[in-house]
Amino acid sequence: MRHANRGVKMFAVAASLAASVALAGSAQAQSSPIAFGITAGATKAIGSGSESINLGYHAGALVQWNGPTLPVGIRGDVVYHRFSIKDASDASESITAGTVNLVYNFPMGAGAQITPY
Repeated sequence: MRHANRGVKMFAVAASLAASVALAGSAQAQSSPIAFGITAGATKAIGSGSESINLGYHAGALVQWNGPTLPVGIRGDVVYHRFSIKDASDASESITAGTVNLVYNFPMGAGAQITPY
């Protein structure tokens, strides 16, 4: 199968994004409202087309802005996924996905032991 089912590809994107580990670091000092990060890992297609697609990989980047006075920020992600096709020496599929999200920053005290990230 040269092209996988569109629904399978979209589910694979969503599942791999959820499983990605984001290594976010602040752009400047801790007080900076802007943070950058990267994502990378394995991507596995599931569903009806998964038997024709090998395990793939993904890599991406993110930028997040947290308002200085608001508990809500905005985050944008761009991720590239690549899969090879089983039983085909040079065939592959790739997906580029982008998302924009609102991020709520939970208020935590100075001595908080647990944080969301």
